[in-house]
Amino acid sequence: MSIGERIKFLRNKLELNQTDFAEKIGFKQTAIGLWENGQRSVSDSAIILICEKYGVSEEWLRNGTGEMFAESDESILSELSKEYNLDGMQRLVIESVLRMNDLERRALKSFLHNMVDGLLADENYVEFREGYIKENAAPAAARDGDISGIAEAAALYDAAEDKDDNS
Repeated sequence: MSIGERIKFLRNKLELNQTDFAEKIGFKQTAIGLWENGQRSVSDSAIILICEKYGVSEEWLRNGTGEMFAESDESILSELSKEYNLDGMQRLVIESVLRMNDLERRALKSFLHNMVDGLLADENYVEFREGYIKENAAPAAARDGDISGIAEAAALYDAAEDKDDNS
């Protein structure tokens, strides 16, 4: 199998068309087509980009030996994206959070808590939430239709969240 054939095999494995595959590595669709058909050689820089962006083993891409995918964060994220059918935006959100340092993650967590606190203080949201719980969450969580423990469970959850914030 030639390198062009391995690129096509990889692209098909990733379920990408030539355009989408090309965009992620900064090339045009025509370049991918020429590589796959053996009409143009693949540059070293293109090989490195493909390996970095798609988590491919350089040894496999160049020579066809070894495993196709190098175990990396990118390949793990690709598998998660496929398993949970994530769209591009959902995947980008996860990637962004994973790239954050500890300070940025704590700032995001604080922002989200403040946003949720604001929602919980809004009387329109409180009414919506109560109605939603009654219609959806309570019947699923209740035993024999008894929803009396829901408020207690919510209070325990809120207390656990407060404990996490203070640690």
